[in-house]
Amino acid sequence: GALMWALGKVVETPEVARVYVGSFWDEPLETHELADLFDAEKGDLYAQIEQLPRGSTVQKMNDLSKRARMAKAHAMVLEHLRAAMPSVWGAKEKQEELLRALPSIYVEVSRHRGVPLGDFPDLEVMRTKLAMCDFTKFRPIDKNKLDRLESLLARDIPSLFRMVPDEIHS
Repeated sequence: GALMWALGKVVETPEVARVYVGSFWDEPLETHELADLFDAEKGDLYAQIEQLPRGSTVQKMNDLSKRARMAKAHAMVLEHLRAAMPSVWGAKEKQEELLRALPSIYVEVSRHRGVPLGDFPDLEVMRTKLAMCDFTKFRPIDKNKLDRLESLLARDIPSLFRMVPDEIHS
């Protein structure tokens, strides 16, 4: 318990780190009371090491999926902002209004485009970056690129996941 508490102060992850116990010297064990535990832990550690290539591949595919979903949400927000801008006058005031209304714009885009709110970029970071842009200069969404992104999310990434074996056997 104390070891896990101390590790929690050093290892900054939301999940608890797995700690393996064992004897790591070259000499035979002096006392055999914990030999079964050490052997079980050694087997668990080797199994975890065998899973590293799969875990790395899955993590990379999850990152790709997350970035693709965020790119889609980002593009939808920019399209919404561009479309909401007046074509003749009052652009500056409208842009300021849209920046203030960004939280409700996220909700509206999420509802109308079917994009989960968790896929959207951080609100304050987005607002800060948008404040330096001219919304009238945003390009319309390229339908072909959006279709390719949808295909990546709906077909390509799931087919890649099916190619990763559930377990890697030696």
